[in-house]
Amino acid sequence: MPRLRRRGAHANLVGASGATWGALLRTSEPASAAGGIRPVVVSVGHGLSLPSALGVVRRCSRHRIPEPVRQADLRSREWLREHGAAAEEEGG
Repeated sequence: MPRLRRRGAHANLVGASGATWGALLRTSEPASAAGGIRPVVVSVGHGLSLPSALGVVRRCSRHRIPEPVRQADLRSREWLREHGAAAEEEGG
């Protein structure tokens, strides 16, 4: 894995054909000096260039995971805690 030394650094993901498929983006600092780097994979979207996609993810990342994805995950887990047991009892 390429060295991503600081928050906001990225490295392009290039295929065997030479095409750029996306990038690895460092969105946070490690919790400790010995902590590993867990970059986020950013890919191009419809009508969105890789530099634009990287910029959007950088602006949305207060934590390791971009905030819209993080909030969706937190809310879905909360819903499952509240409704999961009831759904299992009903057979669904």
